[in-house]
Amino acid sequence: MQSSTLCFAAVIIGIVAMTEAAKANGHDFNLPSFLDKADSASQQKYITIVTDPETSPTQKADRIDDLVKGQSETIQQAYALFQAQQNAIKDQFGVSVADEMKLTADDATVSV
Repeated sequence: MQSSTLCFAAVIIGIVAMTEAAKANGHDFNLPSFLDKADSASQQKYITIVTDPETSPTQKADRIDDLVKGQSETIQQAYALFQAQQNAIKDQFGVSVADEMKLTADDATVSV
């Protein structure tokens, strides 16, 4: 459990750092590096996908996959590398960020 907690903490630190970098660049949302060269319409579509509170993580992943399929080969390759890195983190620590967030939420639930 300690390694998954460390992984979760590292991810949170990374998200905070990315958010601060986005603010420094005048953006409210920092895009993943695989979308750096995407057109603004595709970047906005990505933001819409990931910020939709009605969409499950699995549905978001499917929609992002579909979005990337319509992008250049360079973006598709960058996305494949991004996915491989995420899978390596999951393999190393045994849980994904989404799983860790669910575990953390379950731990915080108080039974009466």
